[in-house]
Amino acid sequence: MVYSTNGSIFNPPELIPMLDPKTVLDLGRKVIQSQQQGYFVVKLGTIANSTWDTQLYEDFTTIIDNAHFFPTLVGFVIEASLEEHNLPFFKAAVRDMKKYLVRNRMRYIPIGLELASHLDTTVDQYFACNTLYPVDFYFSNHGLSFPSPRSGPCPEEMSICTSSLPHTPRASRCDCIMSALRCMINPKKVNQEFNELERLCDTVYCGSIENDVKQGRYGIFASCTKLQRHSIALNLYYSYNGNQASFCHAGGLGKLIAHNYSIENYQSLYDYNGKSCRQEIMDDWDRYLVGRERKKITSGERDMVNEDIDNEIETPFINSAGRTDYTGILNMLMILVIISI
Repeated sequence: MVYSTNGSIFNPPELIPMLDPKTVLDLGRKVIQSQQQGYFVVKLGTIANSTWDTQLYEDFTTIIDNAHFFPTLVGFVIEASLEEHNLPFFKAAVRDMKKYLVRNRMRYIPIGLELASHLDTTVDQYFACNTLYPVDFYFSNHGLSFPSPRSGPCPEEMSICTSSLPHTPRASRCDCIMSALRCMINPKKVNQEFNELERLCDTVYCGSIENDVKQGRYGIFASCTKLQRHSIALNLYYSYNGNQASFCHAGGLGKLIAHNYSIENYQSLYDYNGKSCRQEIMDDWDRYLVGRERKKITSGERDMVNEDIDNEIETPFINSAGRTDYTGILNMLMILVIISI
């Protein structure tokens, strides 16, 4: 297979070495350039358990920031497991890393998937359909292979919805909603085993922090941190129960946040990218702050999330040559102070 990058013809060798993320971060640019005389790929990381969140996004983009300038780098790879419930998250990650390269005006670098098992034609077709950001290549046993021609509709025989993908993880969007919470989880309670979402969300509707791959419904805060997702759920539970302090404290589970600001105040704040919180969360904020009984939510209400929110967010970046016209900046330290009170 032959394809062109940066105006030159590239013939992939039979074996291509792969650098892991730790190597990229530990060795540094000069050492890697002295050791890697030929073509190589860089591994961004692994996505598992149907997760594409703000931490993974930060990890992957940090690797890109530290490796994109290597002249013999032929691609970034994401380790992929091919269970159907994971596929939308790989597809979303490829999309978001390609958009990151464009937004930051880096050279075009292919994004591929590292495979440990056989790729069937259905999955191959899924990765190419209904997207402007398809997978560029597959990496297995130190060799490259390439997707089938990009044509045809999405496969119909899959158990997942093929017409939608998880939202782009945005830490600033999570910070915006956190700033408006009146009840949040005590950080000391959150550890690896901690999980209260099932109990809280059995009572109140938590669609904003849930992902449903079969129905293709993805919450705009589902990619937030564990502490943030639990805090959003607890705040919904607290408001659903009449803002009674006992439903927030819950035996030390949560703590009340004292503030008297309006939603409009929070919507007018700006993040470090120059985006207002109103742009980060374009829907009615009450949907994410006021608890509603889960059993009374209709399927129609679950579909009301603004599906264009990520595209709307991206437009200013592409049109502004990497610069922003906004002057007001949200000091995220202020949010951290507020939520730590």
